Amino acid sequence: MTSLIPLLALTTIVPSPQQAPRQYNGKLKTFYLLGEERYVIGSKEIIEIGKKRRVALNSVRTAIAFGSKTENIVAQEGKMLVILEATVKNPEKGLINVSTSELFGLRFFDANLKPGDVVYRGGFDRSLNQISKSLKSGESVDSTLVFEFPQKMPHLKMAIYFDRFIAGKNPHYDLTKLITSSGSVFAKTPLEYSPTATVAKEKEFDFDELRIKVIDTQAIEDNGHRVRVKLTNPMVKPISWGWQYATAETVDTNGQVTPMYRNFYPAPEHQNWRMQILPGQSIIGDYYFYPKEATRPTQFKITMNATRRSVTVTNL
Repeated sequence: MTSLIPLLALTTIVPSPQQAPRQYNGKLKTFYLLGEERYVIGSKEIIEIGKKRRVALNSVRTAIAFGSKTENIVAQEGKMLVILEATVKNPEKGLINVSTSELFGLRFFDANLKPGDVVYRGGFDRSLNQISKSLKSGESVDSTLVFEFPQKMPHLKMAIYFDRFIAGKNPHYDLTKLITSSGSVFAKTPLEYSPTATVAKEKEFDFDELRIKVIDTQAIEDNGHRVRVKLTNPMVKPISWGWQYATAETVDTNGQVTPMYRNFYPAPEHQNWRMQILPGQSIIGDYYFYPKEATRPTQFKITMNATRRSVTVTNL
């Protein structure tokens, strides 16, 4: 099966006719001419209508979150992000318009994708703004395209096109072995993400658009204990946070599970944080737990309500 993904985030699935094996000869960092050429009948003079462009794919990576100046993009439950870096150049004599919704399209092969499986989440320039430019002849713009895919893919084989797909003309890529991962704790491979992860206490981990590290645990009154965490915003836009965004629990030496008390207590130095973590800022705060009997917690588990991703921290 092949999947056609224009950058208006529409998906069309069409059957593959019997044909010779596809040749995936597309190379990264190499420009290819996309778009249909039109001619004057008789003279064969080329008519330029702004429907051509040269495109080079530079790199591809996967992640669960991406930050732009417009929004923080987080892969939904059961999804991962595929992020393409590309350069679009004007091969025509006149101006061409390039925008977030009109860069180039993708067609995927043999991945059993259904309509809605792949969603275009946005295109951004080097400054992480949405793209809206008029390019003069020979000018180019670097772009980052963010797509949402199922969290497990067998491979990533695709072609790029503009305006309409022309069989036999558009470059085909097998990017399967060229994909790099963001280093997410949820990444089993660059093309397979899990909804769960386990880390040691000393390790900072990604948690959707946040980064979290467990600092320590301490006994408190009423047979309770608290887990102190540091939340860091690596994005370029603020992140809202509070107890209602995630659920947490601890497990003690006897296997007893204790859910969190429904609050998040910022450390004294962050009492005025106003429920938002600014870009580059870290907030330290506590989760409280009250088991029936005072016990020593050995694990801390936190689950994001919106995406159901969870991380278990061991060796408390």
